[in-house]
Amino acid sequence: MTDHARPRPQVVRGYLRELDDALAGVPDALRRDVLDGVAGDLDGLDPAAAAARIEQLGDPAHIAAETRAGLEARVASERPTRVEPAAPEPAASAATDAGSAVVSRGWFVVITALLVAFGGFIVPLVGWIVGLVLMWMSAAWRRWEKWTATLVPVGLVAVVAMFQAIGSWIDQANQAAVDPGFSAPVMPWSFQLWTSLATLPFVMVAVGIWLLVRGLRSR
Repeated sequence: MTDHARPRPQVVRGYLRELDDALAGVPDALRRDVLDGVAGDLDGLDPAAAAARIEQLGDPAHIAAETRAGLEARVASERPTRVEPAAPEPAASAATDAGSAVVSRGWFVVITALLVAFGGFIVPLVGWIVGLVLMWMSAAWRRWEKWTATLVPVGLVAVVAMFQAIGSWIDQANQAAVDPGFSAPVMPWSFQLWTSLATLPFVMVAVGIWLLVRGLRSR
């Protein structure tokens, strides 16, 4: 009788039975491969050698756990990767884009430029301020154009006020040189401010026309 025909020792039969039970739930083909591999490793050994080899192979539950882990890894690697669809843009972003489109349209440019030019005649000062605010909201003008339209009126009014103050001081100095006893009345600051602001409507009309040309040209 050959070694392969020799009956398996009790320790081998018991080990294979425990391994078969531990592999419950594993696909039949894989379970059979594992059992055949272990059985082939133990066949032909006497009880003492088989017991020593079983000690090296380890607990059947450990072999079954490694088998299941390898099976799960293989299934995961063969599973096609699912590409998640791109999330739709938030409604707030869409609303922002719509708002940007509105404040950049031609009719908005015209209304804004007209408010800058003539809004102060309808509601003094407030009309011009509203026009400048709408201008800053729109993308029809570049940043330097917005700063120019905002600062030029203020700068020109300040320059006019400065020249008025200098002129008043020169007049008083000349009168004092001619007549040392002359005492010119001091011009109230409110009057100087009012006369300086009198130039603002003309400046705003010019700025509004300039914004209209620049805004429509950039389209």
